[in-house]
Amino acid sequence: MSTSENPGDHELGRIELTVAEGVAVMTMNRPPVNALSSHMYSELSRVAMQIADDESIRVAILTGAGTRFCGGADVKELRTHTPEQRKAFWAVTAEARRRILEMPIPIIAAIGGSAAGAGVAYASYCDYRIASVGASLSMPEINVGSVAGGGEALFALGMPHGAIRHLLFSGAPISSDEALRVHLVDEVASSALDRAHERASAIAEKPREALIAMKRAINLVSAATTLTGEDVEKTQQLTLQMLADRP
Repeated sequence: MSTSENPGDHELGRIELTVAEGVAVMTMNRPPVNALSSHMYSELSRVAMQIADDESIRVAILTGAGTRFCGGADVKELRTHTPEQRKAFWAVTAEARRRILEMPIPIIAAIGGSAAGAGVAYASYCDYRIASVGASLSMPEINVGSVAGGGEALFALGMPHGAIRHLLFSGAPISSDEALRVHLVDEVASSALDRAHERASAIAEKPREALIAMKRAINLVSAATTLTGEDVEKTQQLTLQMLADRP
């Protein structure tokens, strides 16, 4: 097993990376809720590139440290930004999203606790989502006067539109069982991470070249039902701007 993490200041948070038997585990670690700051987004990009370039890795797992998956974007940081810093933040978030979406191998999200906002979005960017019993998922941006990217991440999953609108308009969390019912997650297990390892181990037995080709084919088939990169960028920028401008 190999282990890698950001060598910098741990107070900034880090993405821990472990690799064993063809399975990479990316763990978002920034207590207390694993919020995504500009540093964390940069770390996601860095680790995603590292995984993509490692030919020994066949499948990846994205999870969070402690009892949370990810509490979403760091609103406190956003509110300190100047207009120029906000533009830089947009660029960093767009790059992280692109790196995760363009990961050539399958990614499994292991949602072991609560996931909110950008945390739900990044889980949706994965190929398969597993939530633990008792986990909750929410899109609370409405509570701070923002628009959650218009729900672009959720529409791409093929969720019922009514369920998406409920999440976005109410900002209220839903249980893992409800998330399964509306296809926000694909499976509920007593331990999301343990089940993710089971799924990943089976996938890791397949040839890497075949997995890459299969994911590319799946993405091509589903591309007609997803928003363009330009559309997503516009909705994400609007979301971040409204979060930052909220007093």
